[in-house]
Parts: sequence; C-alpha cells; structure tokens
Amino acid sequence: MAEVTIERIAGSTETPCLNVVFLHGLGGEPHKTWLYEESSITDFFRAEWFGGDDKQENERKRCFWPQWLVEKKHDLAVYLIHYPADKMGWNTGWSLETQAAGVGAVIMSYPEVRKSDAPIVFICHSLGGLVAKQSILGAYTDFQDRVVGIVFFATPHDGSNLATIASACGLAVTDTMRELIANSPKLEKLSDDYRNFVANNGDRIRHLVFYETEGVGIFGFGKFVKVVTSGSANPGLARALRIPIGRNHIDICKLRDPEDPVFHQVTAFLEDALEPRSATTREMFQALRDDISRLRDMIQSDIARREAKAVKEALEDHSRSGAARAIVGTVTDGEDEIGPLIQFEDSSRER
Repeated sequence: MAEVTIERIAGSTETPCLNVVFLHGLGGEPHKTWLYEESSITDFFRAEWFGGDDKQENERKRCFWPQWLVEKKHDLAVYLIHYPADKMGWNTGWSLETQAAGVGAVIMSYPEVRKSDAPIVFICHSLGGLVAKQSILGAYTDFQDRVVGIVFFATPHDGSNLATIASACGLAVTDTMRELIANSPKLEKLSDDYRNFVANNGDRIRHLVFYETEGVGIFGFGKFVKVVTSGSANPGLARALRIPIGRNHIDICKLRDPEDPVFHQVTAFLEDALEPRSATTREMFQALRDDISRLRDMIQSDIARREAKAVKEALEDHSRSGAARAIVGTVTDGEDEIGPLIQFEDSSRER
C-alpha cells in the first residue's frame, strides 16, 4: 500500500531533547536499510567447513543501530519513516514533492512530536536526503524552525549516473528513479533553493556528509560502479563536514557494532545539534516587531504627555485672562500622567 508511515523506536523518551528521524532511500525499507546482517554465504561455509547446526541462521549477527541511539542517548526520541520509493515499475512512483509533503505531514501530525517542541535531526540514506531537503523547503515555518541538522549517507544531490543509464535503456524504472538522473535541472534547483534557505537562516542547520568509496556489482560483473560519486554526494554547503567511508552504496549506512567510527561521528553530531543556534528568520522578525511595537508605544506616550502639558498651560492662561475660570489638574494612573483634568466655573458669580 502506497502511504507514508512513522514508527517510534521502543525506549524513546517521552520528554526528548532531540527528535531523530531516519529516512531510507530508493528501494529501501525503514528497518533493512539500517540493519547489518552477516552474510548467509558466510554462514553456509561455516556450517560446511567448521561444522554448523540448524541454529546458525538464528544466531546470525544482526545490528540495528537506530536502537543503539536510544540505548546510548536517553534524551532522544527516534523515529523510522517509510514512504513509497520503489525502483522498478511502469509509470509508477511518487514525485519528490509528493514524498516530501507526505513525510513532513506525518512527522508534524504525530502526537509525540506535536506535544514536544524539541528540535529535529534527519538521518538519511540516498534519496532520503533529497526528500528531507524538499520537505524542509515546502513545510510550514513551525517545521522549518525545528530542523537543526541533517546527516546525509550517500545522497545524490546532483543525481546518479546509474539512474541515467537505467532510464536511457528503457528499463521499467519508476518515475521516482527517473527523477534521479544525473545533472537534472530539477535536482539542480533543489540544491540551489536549499543552499539559499540555509544561508538566509544563518547556517543554523548543521550538516554531516558520508560518501561511498567502494562500488557495487552490476549484472554479475565486478564491484566497480559507484552509485553516487563523491561529487554528487557533496551538497555544496560551506560548513558541511564530508567524510569518505570505505563501503558501497548499500552498506554505507549499515553499522556492525557501537564502536564503528561512523556511529561515534553521528552521536557527536547529535550532541552538537543541541548547542545554542542562531535565531531563525521567524524569531528575528518577531523580535523586530516587538522592538518596533515598544518604540511606537514610547513615542505615543511621549506625544500624549506633551499634548496634555500644552493643553493644561493654554487653559491656565485663558483662565487668568477670561471670564471663565478653568480648574486644571491632571488625571493620573499610579505614577503616570494620562491626561489633563479640566473643569470650568463661571467667574461672574464671584463679582
């Protein structure tokens, strides 16, 4: 069923300091994308050469590192997002805008996210990074202001040559995959718009970039094809930290143990995301409006005092020279004068 879903990792705190949202890539799944499993081929040779048993399959090492975040960082709430991102199919698949709109809506409508004002960090594999950028650009200000960081795992900011080849060969690829062709105007505009957004918001959103250095096998040939080149994996953001990883496109986001350097780098990035950040555009405009309002009140108050004083003096002068006598005083509110008190008496009664 084509829909966007969200899952909260068990053990996530009810009062988080940070919400961490995992986004899979093209053809990915919310669990398998981040799950490391020992090869079944390895298990076969262990059983054949070293003597195995039927428990071998059940004892295969499985490491799901989003769960490690919950166990290591007790102040986090961790979420897994699923959205339609199939590779193959005739005239099927969601556009990048549709994927982003669905993801943003699901996140901001989730009760635990709504009742907390904790900031949000995206951790994204491949296409997921593009979806995150598009969701930020197309979201309401409340959502934009809560995002403080994105971790990119092999995200094709400039597209992928593999998607270009598959589309050109007439393969039954989805519309989603066609949008990932290399150097497409659509992806170029997305990159430009996102860079401008980040710059206009004081670079308050931090970025961590991992890119693959190993290739994958195609049609049984050697593992020499990089799905995302180092150039395409570069988001073009001045302050983004870029780190090469000696794995292929699929394995780059699968961690074998909590001592993996990638895990340490991600946790350090999450800690940095909680540091004080620059004011958002919305916050800066609100502060400016508040300053203008206070200045306007001060000016109006000063004008009112001057006018009241002038009226008081004019009436006193008229009272001394005219037939009518004005009893002039001041209405006060505590210590502040708020206007003149004027009362007239007929001076002829005293004659």
